[in-house]
Amino acid sequence: MRIKPATARRIIKTRPFYLDLKPESPWDGFLGHFERNAERNDWAEYRFNSAPVLDRKQRQELLRSLAIFQRGETGEGRILKEIESVTYFPVDQSYRNALRLFVAEEGRHAGLLFQMIRSMGGQLTNSSGSFRLFYGFRGLLGVRFKLMVLLAAEIIGCECYDILGRYLKSCPAGKGLNRIQKDELAHLGFHCQFFHLLGRSWLKRKLYLSLYRFIAVCASITVMVEHRRTFRLCGLTTLDVAKRFRNRIRTGAQWIRNGVRLQECL
Repeated sequence: MRIKPATARRIIKTRPFYLDLKPESPWDGFLGHFERNAERNDWAEYRFNSAPVLDRKQRQELLRSLAIFQRGETGEGRILKEIESVTYFPVDQSYRNALRLFVAEEGRHAGLLFQMIRSMGGQLTNSSGSFRLFYGFRGLLGVRFKLMVLLAAEIIGCECYDILGRYLKSCPAGKGLNRIQKDELAHLGFHCQFFHLLGRSWLKRKLYLSLYRFIAVCASITVMVEHRRTFRLCGLTTLDVAKRFRNRIRTGAQWIRNGVRLQECL
C-alpha cells in the first residue's frame, strides 16, 4: 500500500517516537570530527626536546615566523558570542557547537606553537603586519565578513605550516607542524562549506567568491612579504610560494562553489 507524503508526515507527527527524532544538520560531520579531535587529547605526546640544527640568523627568522603564526592562532573567541544571535541558514546549534570546538582547536595550536618557540629559546610577539591585517578586517563588518577572514587565514595556515613542516621534518617541531597543518585543512573545508551553503543563489555565491578571492590574495601577499626570508630558508622563492597560495586559493574557491565533504579535507 502506498501512502502519500503528506499523509506520512501527518502520521509521523502524531506518533510518540517523533518526539525523539532530531532533524539532520549539514554540520553533523564536521561537528563529529571536531569532537573526536577534542577527545583525542594527544598533544602531550609532542616533546620538543631537540631543536633543529640552524645557525643564529636562520633560527631568528624561523622563530620570528613561528611567533607570528602563534599570535594568529589566538583572538578568535569573540565570534562565539556573535554567532549565538545569528538565526539565518546555515547556522544552527550544531554549527555553533562545531565553531566553538574549532576555536578551542585553534587555541591548542597556539599552545603547541608556544612550546616549539620556547624549546628553541624564542619569544612570543604581540603584533605583526599580517596580524594587524587580519585583526583589522575581522573588526570591520558582521559575522559573515569575520568568518570570511577566518577562511582566508586557513589558506595561509595550510600552506605555511606545510612549508615549515616539510623543512623541519627531521625534528619534533616538524611533526607538530604537520599535525597542525592537517587540522588547518579541515578548518578550511569547514569554512568553505559554510559559504557554499550560505550562497544558495548564484548571485550571492558569486559575491562571496569575489570577496573570498580579494581577502585571500591580500593576505597571501602580506604573508609572502613578511615571511620572505623564512621561505628562502626553506628553499622556496617568492614565485614558488605564490604558486602554492594560488593553488590553495583555487581549491578553496572550488569548495565554496561546489561544496566539500569532510573526507575531502582530511
